[in-house]
Amino acid sequence: MAKYVRWQLAESDPVIHIAQDPIEGNQQSGESLIWNLTLDERDRLLWHGGGTFGMSSQVVLYPEDREEFALLANDTCAGTEDALKNIAIMAHRSVTSTTGVGGKR
Repeated sequence: MAKYVRWQLAESDPVIHIAQDPIEGNQQSGESLIWNLTLDERDRLLWHGGGTFGMSSQVVLYPEDREEFALLANDTCAGTEDALKNIAIMAHRSVTSTTGVGGKR
C-alpha cells in the first residue's frame, strides 16, 4: 500500500495524471477516476475510502506537500471512514503548522 500511495504522488506520470484529472466537478470539489477531490483549507486533498468484512480503509493524499496516508481500521461502523480521513487531516495540519512545511504555506 505504501508503494501504491507513493506512486500516486508521481503526477508527472501520465497514468497518474489521468487518474487524478477531474471527470466531474474540478480539483477543488469533484471526482476523478479513483479519487474524491477537495481542498483542505488551501491544500489540494485527494481521498478514497472503502471497506469490507469488518474492515475500513482510507487513503489520503496531499500532492503538493508529497504527503500520503493509508489508514486501516478493524471496524465497519458508520463514520469509521470519515474518522480515518479526519485523522490524516489532523496529522497533516499538525505537521504543516509546526514546521511551516507545505506547498502553499
